[in-house]
Amino acid sequence: MGLTNLEEALKAGLKELDSVKAEDKIGIVITDGHYTVRKDPRELAAQYPKLFVIMIEDYDSKPDLCQDLARLGKGKMYNVADFTEIPKILFDALRSLSQKRHNSSTPRRN
Repeated sequence: MGLTNLEEALKAGLKELDSVKAEDKIGIVITDGHYTVRKDPRELAAQYPKLFVIMIEDYDSKPDLCQDLARLGKGKMYNVADFTEIPKILFDALRSLSQKRHNSSTPRRN
């Protein structure tokens, strides 16, 4: 039980991404989507080049907000019921990014 400030978390993520020299930049946020302080975080999600949202399902989770954050961040939302599911989701998300990048850089044969 505490304060959840998604706005501040997304601001911190954007600041970190600004310092990254890599071509492909992504953000990942793990949340139940329930923010209790500050403003609605949707505007900040739209500033991400790609934002993956891992929603922890619980009695108070906000799937609509999580889906909006992922959509606005040009990413994807994943649902998890337990923290032990997160490593597999992170692996799958990163693998899908690397496959997309590899497929887009591979010349097509006629």
